[in-house]
Amino acid sequence: MAAVNAYIHPKTNRKIFGFIPFHLYVYNYSNMGKERKWKKKFGSTVGEAPVLFNQQDVDRSISQLKLYLKSKGYYQSQVTDSIAFYKKKAIVTYYINTKKPYRIDTVIYISKDVSLLSNIGIKNSLLVKGELLDEDVLQNERIRISEKLKTQGYYYFTKDFIQYEIDTTLGNYKTAITCRLLNNFKTVETSTIEEFHKKYNIDSVFIFYNFNPKLALQNKHEYFKTFDTIPYKNIFLIGDIKSPYSYSLLYRSCFVLPGNLYDVRDAQATYNKYVSLNNFRLVNVQYVDTKESQKLNGLIQLTPLSRQSYQVEVEGTNSSGNLGIAGNLIYQNVNLFGGAQIFNTTLHGSIERQTAIVQENDQQIQTYLPFNTFESGIETKMKIPSLIFPFISEKFIKKNNPSTNISASFNYQQRPDYTRTITSINFGYEWNGNKNLKHFINPIELNYVKIPFISWRFKNVIRGTFFEDSYLSHTETVSSYGFKYYYPKAGKEKQDAIMVNGKFEACGNLLYLLNKQWGTLSSDSNYQLLGVPFSQFLRAEIDFRYYKYFTKSTKLVYRTYGGIGVPYGNTDVLPFNKRYFEGGASGIRAWSVRSLGPGSYRETSDNHIFNQTADIKLEGNLEYRFKLFWVIEPALFIDAGNIWDIYQRASQQQGVFKVNKFYKDIAIGYGLGLRLNFDFFVVRADFAVKGRDPSENNNNQWLFVQRKFQRDDYTISIGIGYPF
Repeated sequence: MAAVNAYIHPKTNRKIFGFIPFHLYVYNYSNMGKERKWKKKFGSTVGEAPVLFNQQDVDRSISQLKLYLKSKGYYQSQVTDSIAFYKKKAIVTYYINTKKPYRIDTVIYISKDVSLLSNIGIKNSLLVKGELLDEDVLQNERIRISEKLKTQGYYYFTKDFIQYEIDTTLGNYKTAITCRLLNNFKTVETSTIEEFHKKYNIDSVFIFYNFNPKLALQNKHEYFKTFDTIPYKNIFLIGDIKSPYSYSLLYRSCFVLPGNLYDVRDAQATYNKYVSLNNFRLVNVQYVDTKESQKLNGLIQLTPLSRQSYQVEVEGTNSSGNLGIAGNLIYQNVNLFGGAQIFNTTLHGSIERQTAIVQENDQQIQTYLPFNTFESGIETKMKIPSLIFPFISEKFIKKNNPSTNISASFNYQQRPDYTRTITSINFGYEWNGNKNLKHFINPIELNYVKIPFISWRFKNVIRGTFFEDSYLSHTETVSSYGFKYYYPKAGKEKQDAIMVNGKFEACGNLLYLLNKQWGTLSSDSNYQLLGVPFSQFLRAEIDFRYYKYFTKSTKLVYRTYGGIGVPYGNTDVLPFNKRYFEGGASGIRAWSVRSLGPGSYRETSDNHIFNQTADIKLEGNLEYRFKLFWVIEPALFIDAGNIWDIYQRASQQQGVFKVNKFYKDIAIGYGLGLRLNFDFFVVRADFAVKGRDPSENNNNQWLFVQRKFQRDDYTISIGIGYPF
């Protein structure tokens, strides 16, 4: 239906939510009453003039529909119209009688060059017996054949050398297709000579590692006279300075190599590889015919980025209503050791005003202006465009574009109720499985959390609660595997997409086995590493998203998320940074961050800790996004989900997950969002209302149905970027 609608003109006025002609209302308003300059400007910018009925448009639509149906094999289709007038509106109805379509009966491929036919992969033909005689399929088959031959050395072959002869006289709406691959014709003096298409090989490869396109355009041949040529293995490296990149890197990233048969995929793979290094502002891969015995030269022109850069960031922070200021000093080197290693160092500092959980902690409250929370840290990251791992083949490196990631960080946090330091070391790999799939493996992730100070009053508040274990010094040794899958489906006016992210983590198992064999238990019956207990758990999560496009600026986004973490062995509870929480700008937005759950649990004590976390998380979201005008993009959304504990705890028995009743704990929120989409970033504000609150008693859970609206029933959250 959507394909047919594309040929009907003109389109009706745009509607938001599918039935409100908002832009038409704005246009009409701008032309009502006294003329004002701002009204005219608003009407011309936001408004949309009414779409007027025109018989010529109807006739043109009928003609376009017939042509479209014919292109799909419906040669004898009929299209008629019916026009009804109601008040000031015209209702046009198109009646389509497709009748019986023509279908493919036989397909024959013909060429004077028999070797050409053996290279096109006839068994993979898109022309299948019994299918409709579709012009788009015929065109796609021409593209398939030409692209296939371009992987077999046929440099000059194009789809223009492919012609179809279609016989529709077989009867019973059957057709016979003859696909003819034409030879090449060239003019020699005054005569035209027919010759077979030739296969080309790569003769020489030249890599310009510091190419300046501006100077090349201005000085032409004089520019290239300044270059030195350096032979390396079987290629040539060219530049007017010493190469800032290792020769092995430049060679390893190039798939166009001398002696190889011409393959268009090699040029694309070379381009993708150099771009993925994030070291070059411009990458250009091209071929030049040597005019000698079917040989091509490969030219790769690389324009480097600045090697070093600095960046200063200052931002205001708002963490659950706690205001503050933060700053980052960022240094980046995109070619640290000459192998396109990307090195980043970030110095971070922030001060914030936080409400002390125990107000009597005066001895810990700082005097930094009006702020009482201080945080500072340093983080270094390095991305190496290869795998630091033995026995990895060169073929795997070229095909899967792997990289090694190393990072280390130290973070110091001083808060009214405690002081905490977090030291992290991470070593991992990532590589492409195919064009839609990416893999991540982190065999080593070490997190060392030390709490040198915790106020005795705060300690008394959390003693015996599920928070107690979250504020103990501990060590995490995590190994993890993750993946990201993204599948776009391209269309003329939309691009539906699926995104799936998954991750599995295992922590402390090897340490536990080693300690159990040779270690000794601490006084708390825990094994230790670096003088503190180490965590032991398994954790898995999956995030599925589907983007359904109605138009380029209107879409419906579905998202489901599930995660579970199971502590065991040396651990009674998941580390705080591995536990799940709900609420906030990227969760169930009707609740502030960490204020929902677990389950139907409701905090009633005076010393309320606004920090609910748990072992299991389930969440679903549905969001309708559309563009209103300019950068204004409203959205309607519904969020549902909650968090639960695996093991029952005395302080919150309503928070445990039970298969036969977890659905009764599902919280529901809905609301209206407003986004400012500036392309390079999105500013977002969401107003959300609690639809169902599982922490209320059974007769008071549904807002507006069972109880009245209260101040705590809505939340306004502000964020950067889309929530999902």
